[in-house]
Amino acid sequence: MKYQLIETVRLLRPSQYVKNLLVFAPAFFAGTILNDGVPQLTIFIFISFCFAASAMYVFNDYCDVNFDKMHPVKRNRPLAAGTINKNTALGLAGSSSALSLLFAYFVSFTAVILISAYILLNILYSLGLKNIPIAELVIVSFGFILRLYSGSIPIETPLTLWIQLLTFSLAMLLVSAKRYHDLKLFETCNQLMRPVLAKYNSKMLSIIVLASALLVFGIYLFWSLFSHSFPRKEPDWLFVSALFVGIGLIRYLWIVFKDENSGFPVEVFYSDNIIKLNVLGWMVLMMVYFYA
Repeated sequence: MKYQLIETVRLLRPSQYVKNLLVFAPAFFAGTILNDGVPQLTIFIFISFCFAASAMYVFNDYCDVNFDKMHPVKRNRPLAAGTINKNTALGLAGSSSALSLLFAYFVSFTAVILISAYILLNILYSLGLKNIPIAELVIVSFGFILRLYSGSIPIETPLTLWIQLLTFSLAMLLVSAKRYHDLKLFETCNQLMRPVLAKYNSKMLSIIVLASALLVFGIYLFWSLFSHSFPRKEPDWLFVSALFVGIGLIRYLWIVFKDENSGFPVEVFYSDNIIKLNVLGWMVLMMVYFYA
């Protein structure tokens, strides 16, 4: 019983929930994260996305089970390893989706629509859209934009173009780096672990990774220097935070191309002390700038 519970938790992948912290970004950068009602509603949105993400991870594993069996790491996942059967997995996906929409309902009808769009997009992705090169990178990245829009619901403030472009570019960086790692594994073991890999090559994906990293830094630097979407301090030193962004990007590119270990971006964050310290330093600086 205990073993089955552990396998169920592994299938739901709670370690990936860190991605859903993005829903707090709109309120944080608007300076309204502590306003009445905002924290509670944003937490509900966060929980809703956690359930939705788990449901989609389970459904994607269900669809990919035969390919995952050929992957050196994914073959140990519950469905690929056979520790949880497919019917149980579908039940988990359905119940997690229902709970996700329930929490979204407590926020607003708009939240229900956005979460539903996220679920539908990921179902279509798992059923075939993931086999379309480039488009599959864009689809996964757009899921982060849906998180962003959902997080803006409690503050009732339109998202700036800056944060949308920055979020999309960062998502493209992480997704393309993951696909680059998958392609390297495919070239090494000659096992087609994902059909779309046959339509890529290392040069193409490395260009996308580098272009995305440059976009992230460029957009962030311009935002820190020129954005007027929030009250700016005197003297204005927000641009200093771009140093943390630059260091973080360089370290991540080192992991992608030198270590060739970007297959699971969240695990990179958890395991790499340089990136963790860099993110912590950036967060402290942001807290001081916006709330001190």
